[in-house]
Amino acid sequence: MALFDGLYLYEIALLICGVMMFLGLLAALLRKLFSNQEYKGLLAFFVLPIAMIGYPSITSIQVKDGAVEIDKTTHELQSKPQDQQTRASLQAQVAKFESRPFKDPALLATLARAQFALGDESKAESNLTTALAANPNLAPAVELKNKIELTKDLKAQTAEAESHPDDAKARAELHNTYTKVSQLPIANPKVIETLAKAQVLLQKNAAGTH
Repeated sequence: MALFDGLYLYEIALLICGVMMFLGLLAALLRKLFSNQEYKGLLAFFVLPIAMIGYPSITSIQVKDGAVEIDKTTHELQSKPQDQQTRASLQAQVAKFESRPFKDPALLATLARAQFALGDESKAESNLTTALAANPNLAPAVELKNKIELTKDLKAQTAEAESHPDDAKARAELHNTYTKVSQLPIANPKVIETLAKAQVLLQKNAAGTH
């Protein structure tokens, strides 16, 4: 259920037990009311199940709101990847939620996009794989998958062009991939480093042809 997504097992148990306790107390209260028995002493016991229900419910809302904030901060970081304050803010947001057991593919894709932007590629790919397994056509997940594949191609082609500077085919492939990746919103420091290296190689090769 969506209500449970992102909640730890103990939080789910707390919510379910709270609901059961509340219903039990409500049944006892109604029984006393209809039989004209004293019921005021029973009212104090409702505090516990309400607290048990309230805590995981509020946490669930905070988790969903946190995902929205992560998405927003990721876009901010992609627009200004050198902003260390934004990067630190995103790192803190991700650290707060990445250990939670998400199943919603949209939430997983949001988290994966943030992790990739921060340079945590292994975690990003793990969450992305889970998201795509649940929904292979989820647009944000497919977009991130294509971006990751392009950046992997860029890294491999940069290494190839560096090893074989006279290989015209390797230079052409690198130029093509570099152009595609440079047009994407990139905040991943590893990819930015590879882009810079590829640019230097392409500029050297261009200068060498004149």
